[in-house]
Amino acid sequence: MRGGHDSGSLDLNLPLHNDGNFRALLRYRIDSGDDLFLNHIKSCGKNSTYISADIQNEVISIICDQIQTKICNRIKTNKFFVILADETTDVSRVEQFSLCIRYFDADVNKIREDFLQFVPVHSTTGLELAKTIISTLSALGLNLQHMR
Repeated sequence: MRGGHDSGSLDLNLPLHNDGNFRALLRYRIDSGDDLFLNHIKSCGKNSTYISADIQNEVISIICDQIQTKICNRIKTNKFFVILADETTDVSRVEQFSLCIRYFDADVNKIREDFLQFVPVHSTTGLELAKTIISTLSALGLNLQHMR
């Protein structure tokens, strides 16, 4: 969402450089006639614009939680599922696995495969990976008895 120059106040004119999708969306809202938002941007203090990198990360986190909750509710409704986990090391040399879930969605009469989350891995032994998967699925509220 962020660009190379995305800190400071929001420039209401088109910037000379990429300041990210988030700021472009904010300008779009203003250009679309959101006078309440325009008034906020013009009159708020520099420490209360709510457009900082921290706020952007919080928005991303909230969206992630909402999507994950929706997927988990869909899985619970349809009961049975299988998991797909692929362990890898990311660019910062942190071992993690991507956890995906596959299930039949009776509402649309098709098999779905959804990404759930990246999970940090502290050990790559089979036992430790299994413990991590079980604890992650339990934390998401999924019934392990329905895993196939």
